[in-house]
Amino acid sequence: MNLFNTIGQFNRQATEGEKPTKDLSNRLNDHLGATQYHPFEVKEETERAGDLRISRLSNPCIRQLVFKILRPDIKDPPPPPGLRKIFDQGKATHSWWQNNYYGPMGSLIGGWKCSICKETTERSTMPKHRCQNRVSIETPSGKIVTSCEDLGSYWKYVEPEIRFEMHGFEVTGHCDGEMALDDMTVLEMKTMDSDRWKRLACPVPKDVVQSSCYAHELDCPKILLSYIEKNTWATKDYLIDADQTAWGWLDKQIGVIRMLVDQQSPFNAPRTCKNKKSSAARACGFADLCFNE
Repeated sequence: MNLFNTIGQFNRQATEGEKPTKDLSNRLNDHLGATQYHPFEVKEETERAGDLRISRLSNPCIRQLVFKILRPDIKDPPPPPGLRKIFDQGKATHSWWQNNYYGPMGSLIGGWKCSICKETTERSTMPKHRCQNRVSIETPSGKIVTSCEDLGSYWKYVEPEIRFEMHGFEVTGHCDGEMALDDMTVLEMKTMDSDRWKRLACPVPKDVVQSSCYAHELDCPKILLSYIEKNTWATKDYLIDADQTAWGWLDKQIGVIRMLVDQQSPFNAPRTCKNKKSSAARACGFADLCFNE
């Protein structure tokens, strides 16, 4: 029997269950919600009460931010597994570009953490050699001392941290990287679905504000906004000057938050959600308070 002819003649109709699943996220949510089982540890963002994150300030719901400061006892609900899949996919995409492309290219500057000993280098480009530190590990035959390199270590980029005080608040953030191009440049990556990516004709204003605030603190005159299409990883890259007006805008935004917090009046800020069933409202721990004013 000719094996290749046999394979070529094999034909069958796909059953309904074998077709691409368009509602996988909903199935994940339904299954995990019904069983009360979470197959992975959810790592919460470390955010102290009273902290303000630049990423939220660039396109904020002022009312929500004031509530977060006045009512630290109320937490946002954890994202459902289907939505978290989207978040994790974005983080993994960013990590690949940092550690497998821009890093080895020698254009990404910052700290690099060893995957084995967890030590971080001084600010530099990605080291060309693996970590040479000696570590002690337990084996079935006893403890041995070897190098991180022998254990297959790799370098992982440590995103630059921004932290400063404004109007009595601690303002924090992480950009996706600093790059050594003709000028020092802030790298900010955004993943998008295919439709949004195709329609994109220029940088999104809130992304320019966010990355320009990072650039101000890191003393970088340029920003590189890289929009990544999730399906193909095609990119639209915009290398532009940091917007010098963004810092003044940020100062005004935080000034308004300061005033509302001092007045203890979050309801004086506009409501951004149209109704309680909107996706943003469902993800907000303050929706009940907000819509019951």
